[in-house]
Amino acid sequence: MFYCISCPVVTPSNPASTVEKVKTKRGFSLWLKAAPVEVSSFLKELVWERLKPVILTSATLTTEGKFSFIKERIGLERVREVLLS
Repeated sequence: MFYCISCPVVTPSNPASTVEKVKTKRGFSLWLKAAPVEVSSFLKELVWERLKPVILTSATLTTEGKFSFIKERIGLERVREVLLS
């Protein structure tokens, strides 16, 4: 049997971290997972400035028919936008 209970742990240096209590064959384990909330600077440095071209596809990239929200969140500045119906 495997199950997991997550509870958020908020710290000033990492506001998006969780501790998970996981039942295993040997008992329980605690897993600490962390992910940055603001990823635009990481993506800009590690992806957008190094790889050309980059193509993003999804049914949910736009908000009210515009790409401005996702562009800001993931650090895109000068891009060619194509919205298909």
